[in-house]
Amino acid sequence: MVTPFASGTFPVVISSADRLEILAQDPQLVETLAATTITAGKTMHEEKLDALRNAVLNSVNPRLRLDECLRLQFITFIEQMAPGHLKLMKYFSAPRQWYEGRGMSIPSVTTSKPLAI
Repeated sequence: MVTPFASGTFPVVISSADRLEILAQDPQLVETLAATTITAGKTMHEEKLDALRNAVLNSVNPRLRLDECLRLQFITFIEQMAPGHLKLMKYFSAPRQWYEGRGMSIPSVTTSKPLAI
């Protein structure tokens, strides 16, 4: 991994062992890894495993630093959801990409006046 100095002019090469040591010093990451590892061991569903991977990646993103309670709640939600729930969430987050990724045309939706009772 190449990391620039503060000036941005001289790259420094960091070894894999050094990267692991730096990451191991992050208590948020260690706690997230422990919780996701336990949850991942309880499932074989790819949707849940993908969501858990994203939880770990997001825990090291400095722009997405969540407090401890929210991170652990999110992991608990992943554990409790059925794979179908995660598929629905993925669909509703980007319906256009969902259709395009499957080579399908987006259905046209028309609205009508409500029925008079």
